Amino acid sequence: MTVHFFTRLKSASLHENIFTQAAIEAIYSASKGVPRLVNSLATSSLMYACSIKQKHIDEEIVYQGQKDFDI
Repeated sequence: MTVHFFTRLKSASLHENIFTQAAIEAIYSASKGVPRLVNSLATSSLMYACSIKQKHIDEEIVYQGQKDFDI
């Protein structure tokens, strides 16, 4: 994912990695590395995870976030 996205998480006082390696790869694959799409998909994944009260983002959450938020 883009460095910018991780910088935003750290500035929000998050110091642990909440995205699994599989989730990062799924985000990159779905977005083809386009920064705007990476950020949109990561955000939709975070929103979906929050809606189901999950603290960590895995590949399934990325796919559900992508589907639920039409990205």
